[in-house]
Amino acid sequence: MSSGSHAASFDCEKTINPVEEIICEQQEISDLDDLLDRTYKTVLQISTKTISLKADQWNWLTNVRNRCSDAACLTDAYEARIFELEDRWEKQTNALNGMLVRDKASKAKPFEGNWKSCQLFKAEEICSSYRLIQNGKRICGELEQWATYRIYEGRLQATIQSANRASVELFCGPGSETKCTYENGAQEKWEKVKSSLSVCGNQLFDTTPAKPCDALTANRGFRYQTLTSKEREEILSQPWANRCMNQHE
Repeated sequence: MSSGSHAASFDCEKTINPVEEIICEQQEISDLDDLLDRTYKTVLQISTKTISLKADQWNWLTNVRNRCSDAACLTDAYEARIFELEDRWEKQTNALNGMLVRDKASKAKPFEGNWKSCQLFKAEEICSSYRLIQNGKRICGELEQWATYRIYEGRLQATIQSANRASVELFCGPGSETKCTYENGAQEKWEKVKSSLSVCGNQLFDTTPAKPCDALTANRGFRYQTLTSKEREEILSQPWANRCMNQHE
């Protein structure tokens, strides 16, 4: 597939069959063709089975797309294929993250880390995340949630209750009435909440109420990634994080 005119993945001036003519004549389908091309290339970049993926794509072009005779059929075919490739990207990404082996330092602080849950949307990697630091039983961190085409930022303070579960007590950000901002130079306004964080293997789950790991791992959680020393320092440089980390039970 080479870039061409009219936002299609091929040159519309050199169409070779009636299906390509429909794609070039219909802007909506041409946009889907462009989106599929970008999604396919994104998946190809992380695929461990590139030959199989290329063959699968060629099979789809030949036996699915090129058998369509109208715009409605092409729209359905493109949307279904984009969904298949997005799902393939997610599974491959999760498999790669699942191979990560945590070091002794991270095991000693099971909640500390970058925790991300990502998806492929319009050929772009979109992630919701937690960035947590831990001091004994204290957990402090920042979060970003992707919803309705926007990123919402927040902060949390939590206390570990057991080996793999923590109780979130204070929160500000998306879904709450507090916005994590200063008012007249005073410290941030926090909202009291009752929710939980659970670490199960290399995944973090946020639930209300708390659930055991065997009830959580069937779902998609936030995958663990190492928190760098620079990222940790960035959190600790904020006054609220220092107060949170130094709070004693």
